[in-house]
Amino acid sequence: MEELNRQQTMPALALRGLTVFPQMLLHFDVGRQASIQALDESMASGQPIFLVAQRELAVESPQEKDLYSIGTICNVRQILRLPGDNVRVMVEGVSRGRLCLLPKTTPYLNALVEELPAEQPVRRSTRTEALIRQTYELFERFIELAPKMTPDVLLSVLSSEDPGYIADYIAQNLPMRTGDKQAILEELRPVRRLERLCQSLRREVEILELEQEMQGKVREQLTRSQRDYVLREQLKVLQQELGEEGAGGDSEIAEYRQRIAKAKLPQEVADKLTKEVGRLEKQPFGSAEATVLRNYLDTVLELPWGKHTKERVNVEAARRVLDADHYGLE
Repeated sequence: MEELNRQQTMPALALRGLTVFPQMLLHFDVGRQASIQALDESMASGQPIFLVAQRELAVESPQEKDLYSIGTICNVRQILRLPGDNVRVMVEGVSRGRLCLLPKTTPYLNALVEELPAEQPVRRSTRTEALIRQTYELFERFIELAPKMTPDVLLSVLSSEDPGYIADYIAQNLPMRTGDKQAILEELRPVRRLERLCQSLRREVEILELEQEMQGKVREQLTRSQRDYVLREQLKVLQQELGEEGAGGDSEIAEYRQRIAKAKLPQEVADKLTKEVGRLEKQPFGSAEATVLRNYLDTVLELPWGKHTKERVNVEAARRVLDADHYGLE
């Protein structure tokens, strides 16, 4: 008989990508007409409303099979009409509830809900205390890493010693996946619920640490590139301050690069000469090493790369040429 007394019919609202926990105050926007009518009915009749998450976000008109079995019985505190057809609602979670039946789906969802009994106080043991402390440490680390989390969130949970409430509060304020939040909501044992939260929280902290490490590497690479760019710009300014000598250095480097590009060089030779031009670019104008590099580049580039002469193997012709150049020598 007591089991039947805990069952009641009330308007229901299917949530997409959102989970509401007991003893939590939450506001969110509602756009579907069926959901707005369920809120209006709850507000007008003074009934609680059953908030339950959808299994698939894409389902527009959910049926009983599309909903999770465990949700939250809530009181509607405020409804605010927004421009357009949207509504912003503030709800307060009361208790967990189990969806027994969905007898009506139009014009809004109407559900037969069994209110789950309130949790009994948990006996504090050393294991429970250790679990709570570990959860606090992980949550504090998460707040340090998460860009949108404020330290004020931590103060509200530090004052509680109830593992079930701690799990619900952190899960409500943590940007976790809907499936992870639903698993915590469905766990009725407070200590076990906190263990589930601790596992999810540890994974989220590891993900944030990895993201921060990757961002640090990208930032370091950008800083190095920006530093190189600034140094090059400063070098150009110094060369311009030196006058024509500096400008001549820039045009000389550009001329060498152009000659390398136009010459029909093997790839290995072209790479080598390009490297030497880069070294020349970094040398002070008029230095001894710059002179050596210029002589080397000029010599290599003046070689007849890609040019071939016609081969002549006529012995008589060779004899006539040799006799003309070296007369009297056999």
